[in-house]
Amino acid sequence: MLEVDIEVLKGMLFVRLNGILNKETITDFEREINYLLYKQGMHYFVFDFSNIEKFEFNFDEWLENKLIEIFLSGGKVKLYGLDNKYDQKVKQDRFFYVREEKEIFNYLTI
Repeated sequence: MLEVDIEVLKGMLFVRLNGILNKETITDFEREINYLLYKQGMHYFVFDFSNIEKFEFNFDEWLENKLIEIFLSGGKVKLYGLDNKYDQKVKQDRFFYVREEKEIFNYLTI
């Protein structure tokens, strides 16, 4: 099961995830992101993966595709919470992420 908590702070959409990311839960999550991106016009996303218990599919490929989609629509994305859970798999040169939520405001401005 995956819980998604969404909050807007300083014009940025903070998406906090809790639970397990697998093929079933990622479909619902992607639907929510698409709605916010295309229907609501949100362009500044902060994804918090610090409360993800485990990744049960090819997450880095999915994330890369979703980031490209957001970038092509003029959006910006910051990631955090991946450093402890996903280090062995993530290709760090492809993603920009910070270690703590408070750092985001240093790197992402509207």
